[in-house]
Amino acid sequence: MDKIKIYITIFIMIVLINSCGINDVGIYYSEGSIKVRGYNELRDTLTISPGTKVCFESYYLPIFDFSGHAGELVVKEGGKLIARGTKEKPIVFESIYKHTSDGLYFESSASNESILEYCEFREGVVVNISNSMTVQYCKFFNISELPYIEIKCNSNSLIKNNSFFGVGIWLDNEASPLIQYNSMDENNSTTNGIAMGLKCSPDIQYNNITNSLGAAISRGEASDSSFTVSNNYVANCFGKTGVDTTGIQSYRITYINPQTVPVFGAGCGW
Repeated sequence: MDKIKIYITIFIMIVLINSCGINDVGIYYSEGSIKVRGYNELRDTLTISPGTKVCFESYYLPIFDFSGHAGELVVKEGGKLIARGTKEKPIVFESIYKHTSDGLYFESSASNESILEYCEFREGVVVNISNSMTVQYCKFFNISELPYIEIKCNSNSLIKNNSFFGVGIWLDNEASPLIQYNSMDENNSTTNGIAMGLKCSPDIQYNNITNSLGAAISRGEASDSSFTVSNNYVANCFGKTGVDTTGIQSYRITYINPQTVPVFGAGCGW
């Protein structure tokens, strides 16, 4: 009986101690910076000013917490995120502890008027898009252990004039975004520049995809046919060297009008 009392006391102490670790979950604002600690939902409009630094902070409970809790901003129904920086004052998103799930999540019910413009996403920040929003003139650097931004759930987003360094784009669940005038370089993982799951029908055109260890563009093995892309410049991908005009540096992809020189104007321009 005494042992049971001891176990119950220990359990209550663990619960009480761990509860202290989640009291400061939330979004904290200060001049020039925003801290997102733990899981947070956005159901109204959040406008982030140029030059702001947004930090995602995961946390670990004091006892028996081995995986941690990511710093997440989840944009839900009624939520709208307006993050418009400038060339001179980009908005910087970064992860303090580089938890594998720190970052932004746009649910399919989030406002399609959400926009990421002139933003810089540093290592450890996930970007997951299920609505149909705009991402343009942004920089992405080696996002977490998942070397992609993810676009899914019937998303018809516009992904335009962005620069990707060591990171690619993953499409899934019938996503059909317009992906144009982006620059993707040095995807040093074994993944691809742009990868598609089943039933995706994006419009992929006028992108520069170079120096990827994986395929420049890939369509899932279970797909029943090749996929057509147009006017892209592909070089030094999939273990091959040189400029690709035949599709050998991609997987299950057919090229239309492949470019032999880099596409002028592709990338974020800063």
